[in-house]
Amino acid sequence: EHRWRKRGISAVPLTYGHSYVYAAGTGALVNISSSDGSVTVHHGGCEIGQGIHTKVAQVTAVSLGCPLEHVRIADTNTEVVPNMRFTGGSITSEVACEAVRRACKQLNETLAPHREFLKKKAEGKEPEWAAVVAAANSLLAHQENLSATGIFAP
Repeated sequence: EHRWRKRGISAVPLTYGHSYVYAAGTGALVNISSSDGSVTVHHGGCEIGQGIHTKVAQVTAVSLGCPLEHVRIADTNTEVVPNMRFTGGSITSEVACEAVRRACKQLNETLAPHREFLKKKAEGKEPEWAAVVAAANSLLAHQENLSATGIFAP
């Protein structure tokens, strides 16, 4: 009834197409330091407050079975992880986490024989992270490659 102020309800359909932009995928590089077992992760996402570094660190720790304190997320750098895509639409965190998970899967395949050997040696007790990394880097193990890349395109 007011002359200037009117009230009502409106519905506006909206789509936010962003998945197709990731056709080439985004990558991740996971490096395990043989000296202390620390893990450095480079990923193709840009932290702008959405918590991507926290999510990637958690995925890394859970995937590798290492303490979260050992995981360090490196600054975004296109010289390390090229061909990054835009950050938007809540997809970047998940894409980066999946790329990191795939890299960790490769590392777990490398570490599995050493983990099993140490587990048998300790009569079934799960070995500590630093011991597994040290075993993989020993001269007897031919100094395994403790670096892996993962790429994911949804």
